[in-house]
Amino acid sequence: MLDLNDYFNPVSIDKQGFENLTGNAGFPHNVFINTENNQVKDIREFKVAILGVPDGRNSAGQGSSDAPDAIRQQLYRLARIPGKTKIIDLGNMKQGVTFSDTLAGLTDILFNLLKKSILPVIIGGSSALVTAIDRSFTLLKTRYTLVSVDPRVDYTNNPDSPDSFSYLNKITGNHKSTFSHYINIGYQTYLNDQQVLNRFVRRHSELLRIGDVRQAVYLTEPLFRDSDAAIFDISAVRQSDAPGTEVPSPNGFYGEEICLLSRYAGISDNLKVFGLFDVNPRLDIRNQTTGLAAQIIWFFLEGFSQ
Repeated sequence: MLDLNDYFNPVSIDKQGFENLTGNAGFPHNVFINTENNQVKDIREFKVAILGVPDGRNSAGQGSSDAPDAIRQQLYRLARIPGKTKIIDLGNMKQGVTFSDTLAGLTDILFNLLKKSILPVIIGGSSALVTAIDRSFTLLKTRYTLVSVDPRVDYTNNPDSPDSFSYLNKITGNHKSTFSHYINIGYQTYLNDQQVLNRFVRRHSELLRIGDVRQAVYLTEPLFRDSDAAIFDISAVRQSDAPGTEVPSPNGFYGEEICLLSRYAGISDNLKVFGLFDVNPRLDIRNQTTGLAAQIIWFFLEGFSQ
């Protein structure tokens, strides 16, 4: 039987930014926090598990490894999630010696959580980690639909591209994968290779341009409803709202729009995995990006609790 405590460094509640921990109205009030002195013994009673993965290797920049703790500090300052959904914060996953080791460990964790019908909320780390989501569904022998909120379709014809820009190469190139359908919400035409877009259209993927989505954001709700895994790349948000990422763009979603999309993902009865990736606190300004990332997670959990 998998002991999750072997995979995680417990949450440290002594770090600056956790000062609201004792407030009944604060986020931590109805969250079980896996700490050194209060480690989880039975995971089965929980519906949602928050897990940080501080690994930025195989990505465009290394700073995303700092994101889980930086986002967690902002998240714990927010209000408690309404309702009685049982949530656990497992802490940060121990980084593997190699990135492949991290992927293997994350795959084991996701596989075991999914088997117990516990929804993982992954705080990356880079979107290169999405490969572990694919592997976990494949181990479960479950076909799945992946929806990504991303300005790019992360598939490339460049063999030297970082994995964070090419995880779809690995997923679609794996003949054992149970991946069945891809949806992109918010791609920006000028950031994508038209040949790649055409390739995914031929595969009957659903690709929604940023301009079309912003005209009627509510029309994306059925797409989340029909998806099994939702991944959010923070670079889908315009630079003015989220400067802390390796590849910011002056265009993209506003903060309130990305939070609404996240809430739609949470409302979905079908969704089994949620992940937020590519936040780089080293490039952030006054915690603007990590603060927004925390609110994205909060709105997902608030939607899930409905």
